[in-house]
Amino acid sequence: MPRGAAAVYVGTLRYFCDDFNTITRVEVMDERKDISSVLKATGASPSDVRPSLLKRVR
Repeated sequence: MPRGAAAVYVGTLRYFCDDFNTITRVEVMDERKDISSVLKATGASPSDVRPSLLKRVR
C-alpha cells in the first residue's frame, strides 16, 4: 500500500472457471474511470485514491 494513501484502487478481478468450477484464468481490469461515481456517495474525490493494481507474483 502506498504511504499516505487515504484509499488504494487495486483493480477489478475477473475470474474464468471451467465446468468443474476450477479457476482457469484471472484478469485484473483497470476501471478507474468509473471510480468517481462510486466516490460521490462518500464525499471523496478520485485524487484521494492512489492506483496500485494487483500484479502476478509467480
